[in-house]
Amino acid sequence: MKKLLIVLLLLNQVSVAQVSEQSLEKYLDNRDIVLQILGVADHYIERCGGLTEVGEMYYRRSLEKHGLTEAGLAEERLYQASYKMVSQYPTCHTLVRDFKSLGIVHLFKVSV
Repeated sequence: MKKLLIVLLLLNQVSVAQVSEQSLEKYLDNRDIVLQILGVADHYIERCGGLTEVGEMYYRRSLEKHGLTEAGLAEERLYQASYKMVSQYPTCHTLVRDFKSLGIVHLFKVSV
């Protein structure tokens, strides 16, 4: 869980409004972090809701940058681990609360 929180903290730096295009591209180079974040995102999409425009942009660019496909993600160990880890959250509300505390809720659609 500690690794996931670190990854999510790093994701907080990916806001288009906060990070230049050049910095974003450099950040997206880390395939391991990308796989972990995509696992969290897919779990959230399936269980709780979708991604915001910024979240969707990050998702698409991550796949493109690393030659990944949505179908192939399930075969990736780090993706599986983060998906499984985030599935331990008891509710979507708890997950969103942690996204808020980490400053990354802007990547996820949250129902009021």
